[in-house]
Amino acid sequence: MGHLIGSRHTHACVWNGNSTAIDGCAGYVEGSCALPGNPSSGGTIMSYCHLTSVGMNLSLGFGPQPGNVIRNTVLNATCLHNCGYSSCTDGFMNGQETGVDCGGPSCPVCPATCTTPSGVTVTSISVNSAVISWTGVIGAVTYALDYKLNSSSTWTVASAAIANGTSFYLTGLTGGSLYDFRLRTNCASGNSSYYQSQFTTLTPAACNSNYEPNESTAAAATIPANTTITATIGTTSDLDYYKLTTTVTSDFNVNLTNLAGDYDLQMFNSAGTSIGLSENPYTTSENITLTSLAAGTYYFFVYGYGGANSPTVCYNLNVGVSTAAGCIAPTGLTASAITSTTATVSWSAVGAALSYNVEYKLNSSPTWILATSTNTTLSVNLSGLIVGSLYDYRVSANCTGGLGPYAQAQFTTSPACITAFEPNESQAAAVTISANTTVSAGIYASGDLDYFKVTTSVVTNFNVTLTGLPADFDIQMLNSGGTVLVTSQNGGTTSETITLTNQAAGTYTFKVYGYAGANSASVCYNLFVGTTSAVTCDVPGTLSTSAITTSSATFNWGAVAGATGYNIQYRLIGASSWTSANSATNSYSVSSLSPNSNYEWQVQTICTSGLSAFSSSVLFTTVCATPSVTITASGPTTLCPGGSVTLTVNPSLPVNNYQWLLNGSNILGATSSTYTLSSAGNYSVQVTAGTCSSTSAVTTISSAGLPTITSFTPTSAIVGTNVTITGTNFVNVSDVRFNTTSASFIVNSATSITATVPAGATTGLLSVITACGTVNSASNFTVVTNYTILAKVYIEGFYIGGGLMRAVVNPVATPSLCDTVEIQLARGTSPYTIDYSDKVVIGTNGIGNFHFPTSVIGQSYYLVVRHRNSLQTWSANPITFSGFTMVYDFTTSAAKAYGNNQMIQADGKRAFIAEISIRTILSIQLIFMQ
Repeated sequence: MGHLIGSRHTHACVWNGNSTAIDGCAGYVEGSCALPGNPSSGGTIMSYCHLTSVGMNLSLGFGPQPGNVIRNTVLNATCLHNCGYSSCTDGFMNGQETGVDCGGPSCPVCPATCTTPSGVTVTSISVNSAVISWTGVIGAVTYALDYKLNSSSTWTVASAAIANGTSFYLTGLTGGSLYDFRLRTNCASGNSSYYQSQFTTLTPAACNSNYEPNESTAAAATIPANTTITATIGTTSDLDYYKLTTTVTSDFNVNLTNLAGDYDLQMFNSAGTSIGLSENPYTTSENITLTSLAAGTYYFFVYGYGGANSPTVCYNLNVGVSTAAGCIAPTGLTASAITSTTATVSWSAVGAALSYNVEYKLNSSPTWILATSTNTTLSVNLSGLIVGSLYDYRVSANCTGGLGPYAQAQFTTSPACITAFEPNESQAAAVTISANTTVSAGIYASGDLDYFKVTTSVVTNFNVTLTGLPADFDIQMLNSGGTVLVTSQNGGTTSETITLTNQAAGTYTFKVYGYAGANSASVCYNLFVGTTSAVTCDVPGTLSTSAITTSSATFNWGAVAGATGYNIQYRLIGASSWTSANSATNSYSVSSLSPNSNYEWQVQTICTSGLSAFSSSVLFTTVCATPSVTITASGPTTLCPGGSVTLTVNPSLPVNNYQWLLNGSNILGATSSTYTLSSAGNYSVQVTAGTCSSTSAVTTISSAGLPTITSFTPTSAIVGTNVTITGTNFVNVSDVRFNTTSASFIVNSATSITATVPAGATTGLLSVITACGTVNSASNFTVVTNYTILAKVYIEGFYIGGGLMRAVVNPVATPSLCDTVEIQLARGTSPYTIDYSDKVVIGTNGIGNFHFPTSVIGQSYYLVVRHRNSLQTWSANPITFSGFTMVYDFTTSAAKAYGNNQMIQADGKRAFIAEISIRTILSIQLIFMQ
């Protein structure tokens, strides 16, 4: 229904006069504003609070702001009912009735009025904001709203023209303050008179500034164990850090309760590593329980989720600590009934204790004094103590298993200052004290009077304070003649103050006394006689900090006239002591600072007449030390099926957070220094050191399947030949083998490898070995070890025709073999040296296979054919040996032999060798003998 009459949800970014959401019950916002907390008293009709633990409170209706929108929509509607349904003064344009809201044709002209807003309310009042709402005025064009502090005479314009609304969200107000506001209607015909009223902002919680500033671990506030402390998350950016140090192995039970919004809790060790996290939703309490943690310093971080905060509601934090053993150190040590010589010490019970040991000593003494070792109560009275002395005392529990750890504390007996400076009962007996130094003394009896004196050498301003009063003490200031210059006589224990300016140089006396006999024998008062030269020395102004780096900064201030120099002091915010320096000029540079840390500094003028006061502190924060980061992989960055690889972060600085990313998006839960992955992608990591972060370069992880071999070429070759292997998934190849013998290789691509036939390789399968597995070829690769010449020759004496010769070797056993023939290889150039030869039995068909070393490849040789009863015959020309085999047929032509040295047979075949008989030889001999 609310939507139909113009309203948005309360988690829409359209409310409060500054485009923010009213509540965050939906868990998100409609728009780009911050997600606020949930209302403690329940949500309105236009909220989603029924989805949360706070629920929906129907008694709240639509709420002030959505309700105003709905009312404004109704007020400005053209018609809501049948004509004549309502009166002319109901504020609705009904149609036919007469009056200020008439709209029908029979109505008279409506009078032009511009009335003062009515129904004005102030709601949602907080420490620094409030919502002012009113009933819409018919004829209003806009509204004007002003406000001011009641104590101020000047109005602040909130808005001179509020359009399309009947509420306004005031922010930036001062807590606990009375405000005036005034509201008028702006019409086309003029403006109405103002409606004026008041409201008071809420007073900030008493704990609002507890432990501040404590925005980082470096500025963490030290808190006691087993004690509830209170503080607030006062703003959207407020962060609260605390720390606690243990001396023994301990169990922790940390509780964060009474939450005003969605607050979370985190625990760190001394190295800054997160060891515990509690992130319950909404206002649910947070708890971290850790056991057996080593002795050391631990940090506790309280913060608002999504900017949740409340400056008026305090949360409670209790860091419960107990020793890992059952016999723990007592807690709650207190000292009471302290006098100058006695005191009572007490403690809280230890569950496992049978009795207690109590020891004490002077803080300056190394030796403990045993008060009792069998005490069964929870307190002991100590006596015989020395007046005004600091004492240490400690208590431990006696348990069945032995003596537990000690808990230790201190107290001081009533001070010696009670009778300090005595006797000084008159101005004549006045004790000289130093100016600008606090002295302590006592009015120890009803008739006691204390006189002190200070002498000045220049015209002086006096500021005298008497503080720490146990009773109604008063003070007088006298000149050297005994005349009383000023008396301060505040009642009760209220401090006394005397301020006197431009007093001539001389001796002045200060009388402290008890009104109507007031005195204290155990508590001292503090007297401070502050003096300053009447000649002024100005405090420096116009302070600024420049050139801020991770470890250095420059302080600047305006030069002071008459200054002879400047004193500077600086420190980490929250530190107990300052680092001091001085400068002759109006700037000073510091170094050796800690990165990403909050500092403050002050400056004081040095003049010839003295020193000015220190300036107010100037705050600054050193720059973050941004870490650089790289990634190393535990193995190949190509994944095999079912494989994984671990990536490790290598930051340049200690970091406190890691976040791994895949393809630029966060990996849920991947927040450690290593990440083990099993899928391909682009991986990177973001690291954080303090509040500084950086992201590594991308490490690309690819994937590959098992390798395959589809073919290789050539299919045979000699040692040293390059072989191209074709297949798939040739990624991260570690070895290529020829029948188990490793070869040198080059991976051309994921589908091609060039490998060289290695020495010692034999005929067999080819293998490719990758990180994903080993694959063998389907067929053998042949390693060629000889060069083969297939020669065909006919021996003339054996040739029987038809392409056959007689079986000479053994016609019966080997009828297909003819006779032994030798082929020699003669160099192709003079002197035609014979390098190689092979002798085989050729077949009756003239064919024989002759084998030579592969070193003949690429050389040129004559083929020399020899037979035991024949003349040798050479090939017609030298032949260049290529490939791994050669076929040479002498029988096809006489020209195949050198000098055509072959004989044609009856069937046309050539026989390359002419047989020489004994008869032929004898005939040749007879010719030569004649």
